Amino acid sequence: MVVVGPPISASGGIGRLMAATLEELHPDDVQVRVLDTRGLGSSPWSSVLPLLRSCLVLLGLAARGEVDVAHVNVSSCGSAIRKGLVVRTCRLARVPVVLHLHASNFPAFFGSLPGGSQNWVRTTFRLAVRVVVLGQAGRSYVEDVLAVAPADVTVLANATGPAATRGSARPPGTPLRILFLGRLGARKGVPELLRALADPRLRDRPWRAVLAGDGDVAAFRARAAELGLQGRVEFPGWVGRDAVARYLAAAHLVVLPSHAEGMPLSVLEAFAAGVPVVCTPVGSLPEIAVDGVNSLLVPVGEAGSLAEAILRLAEDEDLRARLGTAALTTWGRGHTIADYALRLTREWRAVARVVPVTDDAGARAPVRPARQ
Repeated sequence: MVVVGPPISASGGIGRLMAATLEELHPDDVQVRVLDTRGLGSSPWSSVLPLLRSCLVLLGLAARGEVDVAHVNVSSCGSAIRKGLVVRTCRLARVPVVLHLHASNFPAFFGSLPGGSQNWVRTTFRLAVRVVVLGQAGRSYVEDVLAVAPADVTVLANATGPAATRGSARPPGTPLRILFLGRLGARKGVPELLRALADPRLRDRPWRAVLAGDGDVAAFRARAAELGLQGRVEFPGWVGRDAVARYLAAAHLVVLPSHAEGMPLSVLEAFAAGVPVVCTPVGSLPEIAVDGVNSLLVPVGEAGSLAEAILRLAEDEDLRARLGTAALTTWGRGHTIADYALRLTREWRAVARVVPVTDDAGARAPVRPARQ
């Protein structure tokens, strides 16, 4: 088994999800090798050598009969172009591919491409034996726009492991603790979040906020100071898994006012910890976050509505407890990492039984049994 994508040590959701999944796999059952096609540099050119190296490694593994299936994680922008080369390399080597779409706003990216680039991406998806998406919206998109056959699409919602502790650092009488986890930027709604925290309805209430993530930390720290939030909002930068667990154990609520998402792990991590969430109904979030049941949903870009939702949870401890309990139930019924790893392994085994062949148009033709 070869997993292709960013390094599992990367701060993004794909890396964290793959790292947690691989920890669930028994080495006697599934042997996995991870290939990094991006590298750690920020320039697009820094990914050229890791990409070419990964393709050469794939060809070598296939020539020695040491790979049964490739799991290729794909997002938008450069990822979609790089993974197109990886998928075509796998096709050349007759290695079946599971293509896993994680992008937060793939339709906008794809729609911005010129015709030739759209054809490259569309063919990439059609060459995969299986396309995995995060929710029903993703299924509709890859079938209707990318022309992937319905039988080749699997919905597999994201997952996370159990919380290390639940509420252990929330002693009675402490100020409300608000937590944001993610890259600091406009897409995640951080400007609206800061404006909401500066809302007069929240200004005189006892609260503290942690905005943990990479991005332009210095700029948002300065913006918080301009809004009079210095001393109340902490910006620790990107934090690892242990720190995330500590912050969740202390949080009364998690806020994610994103403009675009796939199925963010920060929401699932909050659910696993029994922490209520305030978020926007974007991406696949409406498939897991139900307003008034396990979360509060607010319109995209509306700082006033966000402040109102935070205020509701600040004033109503019973509501926080009810939403948190329901959130934990939602996580346990379909988003545990153990169940996720089991389902993904089943997909790998099913795909490994076929060897893809390609018709003259570049689409995937009927398959024949793989060599045993």
